[in-house]
Amino acid sequence: MKSKWAFHRLVNELSPHQYEQMIFALRKAQIPLPGWTDRLGGDPSHVRPAQTIRVLAPLEILSGAIALARTACRGNYPDDPMGGVWLQASAGQVRVCGSDDYAAAFMDLDATVEVPGTIVVDARDIWQITEALRKSLSSTQRPSAIVWLESEGDGHVRIGVGDRSHRAKLLPRNTDTPALPPRASTSITLVDGAAFRRAVRHVVPAADYDAARSTYTDSDYAGLSSTEGFLTIDAGSRDIVAQANFPVDTEARIELLVNYLWLRDLTVAIGTGQVEIGQVMNIAEHGLLMVAGARWMAWSSEILPWRRRFVPTTIPDAAIVTFHRDDLYRHLAGAKRLSESSWAGKNSTLVKLAVSEASLIVSSVGDPESAHTGSKRVSAGTSRSTGVAEVFVHISTLLSALQSFAKLEVAIHFGEAGMIYATTAGHRPHERPPLLAAAPTATPAPFGR
Repeated sequence: MKSKWAFHRLVNELSPHQYEQMIFALRKAQIPLPGWTDRLGGDPSHVRPAQTIRVLAPLEILSGAIALARTACRGNYPDDPMGGVWLQASAGQVRVCGSDDYAAAFMDLDATVEVPGTIVVDARDIWQITEALRKSLSSTQRPSAIVWLESEGDGHVRIGVGDRSHRAKLLPRNTDTPALPPRASTSITLVDGAAFRRAVRHVVPAADYDAARSTYTDSDYAGLSSTEGFLTIDAGSRDIVAQANFPVDTEARIELLVNYLWLRDLTVAIGTGQVEIGQVMNIAEHGLLMVAGARWMAWSSEILPWRRRFVPTTIPDAAIVTFHRDDLYRHLAGAKRLSESSWAGKNSTLVKLAVSEASLIVSSVGDPESAHTGSKRVSAGTSRSTGVAEVFVHISTLLSALQSFAKLEVAIHFGEAGMIYATTAGHRPHERPPLLAAAPTATPAPFGR
């Protein structure tokens, strides 16, 4: 077999019966499948009987727990238990859990458990049902809404809020409990979970899905590195590089690359509060990344050895301009829509940034005879050496660089040839700012081309 991707395509073409025969042959030969744990340990032909449960829980909290479990619910064939969400109801709480070949996650939540038990629900069914129930309520009703789950025969569970309910499919269980990795022995603690979510939302859009994987670019991976008292998260593609930095008070070290889609989905599911980040070694090819909160934990084996991909340059700034991001963002969004609807050559996708006294001037670079948005002057604090700083940037690139600075003061740094930096106001690019984005500049084409 040429690669694991060729093997993956082959497995996808197998029927459920053929897949079971392949598993049986691998188990007989005692050959483990790739992944963070040996999935040949449980016999798929030995199905545990479905248990009866009845549970009442807060709808909003259960919805977040299901979103977290879905980061680890990739089944290999129809009715595969790894494609389901585990609900383990015991006295006073429910553990919502997911566990597949690549990841694992769980969240414990307080609930009224009338009938304890364990079931595995189809991940897509339970997510779509809870989302439909959420969206049927107003924003004022959602925080206090209570969802109930009750077994219905051996193959289904009914999920509802009030008198509205839907039925989800149950999947067979091969084991009594889902497989979960161990906790990392050492970890880095981030006190502000909201800042962690904001940082990931800043970094992840800079990553780029690499379908071909023809080169070792790691563009679909985000880097995590703890050095010199900071935890740094970064990602980048050909168009933009983003970085976020947190001060940490620990000597624990972590250096790895993790799939950006898993990191994105994880932060959508978790709330605020303290976050711990650690690495579990000696499991899977490169170990596991662990991210945990007070009552939840998630692991991913989709990691690679860390390597330095981006280092902000120490530059003698020709100009620094500081302004409120929201004063400019809407103008740029309108300029992008206009450039896409009335494209008139390369220059129609560019804007010119010019720094003058106490202001930043953003103007179109399109042909004077084509449609353009004119210019926008934004009040700003400026600091420059000599002359007027002037650069050309693609509109979409500048929008991406400013996207995560909503409601914040942002500083744009000019000076390095072919590059501009956007940072949290009051920080230089090499000083590990809380948020940083680097975007390449462009050269306008002569009119008439």
